Amino acid sequence: HVDILEDMRAATLRQAEVTAALLDARPDLDTAALPAFLDDLARRTGTRLTFVSDSGRVLADTDIAADQVDELPVHADRPEISGALHNGRGSSIRRSATLHLDLIYAAAKVEATPGRPAGIIRVAVPFAGIAGRVDALALRLGMGALLAAVVAWLLSRAVLGRLDQAIRDMTRVVEDTAPDLRGGGPLPRPALPPRREFHALSVAVSDMADRVENHIRTIEAQKTELASILDHMEEGVLVLDQRGRIRRVNPALVRLFPELGDAVGRLPVEVVPLAELQQAIDALMADARPHSASLTLDCGRDCYLAAQLIRLGARPAAGPAPHGGEVGAVIVLHDVSDMTRLVRVKRDLVANVSHELRTPLTAIQGYADTLLDVDDAPETRRKFINIIRKHASRMVRLVEDLLTLSRLENGEGMSEGEECAPDDALEDALEECRGLADARNTRVIAALPAGLRVRGDRERLSQVFRNLLENACRYAEPGTPILIGGKVEEGMVRVTVQDFGPGIPESDLSRVFERFHQVEKHRGGGGTGLGLAICKHIVERLGGHIEAEYDAPPLLPGQAPTGRPAGATIHFTLPLVPVASRAATEHNTPGTAGQGDIL
Repeated sequence: HVDILEDMRAATLRQAEVTAALLDARPDLDTAALPAFLDDLARRTGTRLTFVSDSGRVLADTDIAADQVDELPVHADRPEISGALHNGRGSSIRRSATLHLDLIYAAAKVEATPGRPAGIIRVAVPFAGIAGRVDALALRLGMGALLAAVVAWLLSRAVLGRLDQAIRDMTRVVEDTAPDLRGGGPLPRPALPPRREFHALSVAVSDMADRVENHIRTIEAQKTELASILDHMEEGVLVLDQRGRIRRVNPALVRLFPELGDAVGRLPVEVVPLAELQQAIDALMADARPHSASLTLDCGRDCYLAAQLIRLGARPAAGPAPHGGEVGAVIVLHDVSDMTRLVRVKRDLVANVSHELRTPLTAIQGYADTLLDVDDAPETRRKFINIIRKHASRMVRLVEDLLTLSRLENGEGMSEGEECAPDDALEDALEECRGLADARNTRVIAALPAGLRVRGDRERLSQVFRNLLENACRYAEPGTPILIGGKVEEGMVRVTVQDFGPGIPESDLSRVFERFHQVEKHRGGGGTGLGLAICKHIVERLGGHIEAEYDAPPLLPGQAPTGRPAGATIHFTLPLVPVASRAATEHNTPGTAGQGDIL
């Protein structure tokens, strides 16, 4: 009904626009000739036409006598007239105050001509006839739908009556032969029903029974296998439901926590008194997506557990899960107390041995320096004394690096809460490495952004730069530069150190930061083997990351391609200390601090 009315309104509006176009195309029609033209057009279209001036005064109406037009009220407040005046077109469905009939009105704006003022042409179509036809059509459609529903109901009763008995017969057969899946015996098969329509269903039920038997045997075998694995695991296993409550524990976990008792249905913290573990489980269960997490737990009394938490499935939309419901998470606890003690003993041993060796080695170096100052020492003696001093110095550096590495691994050896500028730390390292660079005929080209601040002490950051510079100086080809650059990325400063040496094989990239790791022969010696390991620990303690690349630096002017990539690149990042007043562009502008060439 509503759609038909809207279609009629749109059609009437199009008719009004066409009529307005006709009037605009007849500039010769003045005010005197306008009523006759509209009367003729109204007879042809079967509509009522009204011409209203911009002020709302009616100038012509095909349903009103010419001598009565001037008595008509002003039409400016009519909805369709108002819409046309403001928007160029308008329409409404209402009762006519003049004719007392329900009409569909549509109006369009008409431009002025020399003999006719600008105004609005309005088209009116009776609404009562349309509504009657629509109601009659709706009544006929309703009666047809009712009749169709009655016929369909009678037909369905007839068809369902024939099928109902057959369905009840088949249902009785299925119920009588339905297996008790928990009984464990062979599953019975339904007999062939008397009605042919259900022969195929009977065969399908028998096939389904075969498949169910196979699935039951498979599930029972998997269940037995899983139970055997859980019962004989050395690691403790804690199985949780979707609510985060205990669903199952294995004997190894009971050995770790003898006070477990009847743990099923309880929260883990109620039976495993470790608040850190419960917090990790709560965080794990809060995310419904499958994922995992790990942590190390200090249980006291020199006992440590490595926990692996695995989230399974998704949390149900509503309603608590029963104790035997869907598995939500699996927690695996491994006793790493012995391993932790061994690591601690190893670190203590390195620290103690290094401390004990440091004093005599320092004394050896001091005596060698004293002998060198004796003017009448034979040349051979001087040669051997130089060798003693060289090796003693190397052992002192080795012990110093071992002490540094041990302190870093134990969380010591770094000042907390300090800030420093990376370019200042680089400047310190450049001064310390100047002699080594001169000896290797190597120059360092450094360009770090000025004005940056990172959290950490300047001495340790300078040690990172010094170790990387010494490493690059030893392995760079004589006469080639070492490039140091930096840029700011997402709140981090990224520093790059490149040399033009033989490079690092890809197979060694993941291990170059291990202590005493020796790369293949094409990477020379001379260091303690601990420099990159110290760099890694310092950078990570400062909240950053360090990595190595096998990448060829850009060719130098006049350098010919060698046919193979060369050079090693070390990147490390450090988090910046946020400074609200610093402009973003300032970070990436190289300053003077930290810039320089070592010739």
